[in-house]
Amino acid sequence: MVYEVLQALITDIELLPIVGAQAQALPFATYQVIDSEPNDDMYETNDFEHRVQINVYAKTYIEVQSLCGSIYDKLQRKSGIIGGVDVASIRLIDERDSNIEDRRVSGKQLDYKIIIR
Repeated sequence: MVYEVLQALITDIELLPIVGAQAQALPFATYQVIDSEPNDDMYETNDFEHRVQINVYAKTYIEVQSLCGSIYDKLQRKSGIIGGVDVASIRLIDERDSNIEDRRVSGKQLDYKIIIR
């Protein structure tokens, strides 16, 4: 379900599961689900919270920043039916630099919370 949501919203950069990222041409982004848990309280009994890490890589830090800004604009505070999935909310919860030194590649990690009904 998370993949369908991300694919529907992020269309301007190649988005891959983290396992497929080793030999890709720049720029590209990877994602992985860090955590998934049911939100099982008396108010939201059917929701699942997914913590998703999106890694963005490009040749320059400026390009990484631009791509991250675009991803933020497309994901932040989105809700509704997205990619056929009922999304309660999406929000950025953390970000940090993540360069690949041996390839001289700039990168950034974005952690999002995606709540799916």
